[in-house]
Amino acid sequence: MCVLLFCALLEQHLLNLLQSRCIRLKIEWPVMELLLDGYETVRYRLKLFERLTGVKLTDALNKQPFASVFTTYYSLNKKRNRIAHGLPGATYEITKDDIKAAVNAAADSFSCFAFLHHNYCAIDSPPLPNSCK
Repeated sequence: MCVLLFCALLEQHLLNLLQSRCIRLKIEWPVMELLLDGYETVRYRLKLFERLTGVKLTDALNKQPFASVFTTYYSLNKKRNRIAHGLPGATYEITKDDIKAAVNAAADSFSCFAFLHHNYCAIDSPPLPNSCK
């Protein structure tokens, strides 16, 4: 359950971050909804983050103590998908290390997204990159 909840938490954090960035850029709700509908997976939403900020997430989180949150997400998401979308009745292993990683990354995700929100969604955050204007 910890793995499922961590993955859902990170996906919700990312959605909230993108919505806040759109609000910061004064993108109207109908346009924002269309954007987010076209970018449904985490991988695509991270591309949208890059388009809206001009910065790759790895660069935005460079040398931050919580930068491994997304690495943990990608490793645990594979296991989450097997549990959530795999064959009914099939057995999949979630180890104690997976559970510990999910709990630690969930705790770090709050700091990670607070940092990102402050840098890219606050009133004094950078405007839309020139390449998007």
